[in-house]
Amino acid sequence: MTNLKGRSCSPETWKPLDVTDSRANIGLLILARVNRSRGEATKSLWNAENGRAIFSAVMSLKKFHLISRMIRFDDHSSRASRRSKDKLAAVRVI
Repeated sequence: MTNLKGRSCSPETWKPLDVTDSRANIGLLILARVNRSRGEATKSLWNAENGRAIFSAVMSLKKFHLISRMIRFDDHSSRASRRSKDKLAAVRVI
């Protein structure tokens, strides 16, 4: 679903996302939480001087923001019918 969203929103610049990029994005989100980065600006995590080196080693800030904007885990067209039975339908398959 993420690649469909990316192609529809940024057809000229979107490059298909693979499993590695998806896992890296989710891993960075988890790492940010483990490091108690709540409320900290995302940009500061990638800061060359006082940020955390692991973030920039995994992917660029620009790519992280792009994936975070486009990431989708379900089929939007069938969400309403699935959600009437299951409130976690949007993320159940994960």
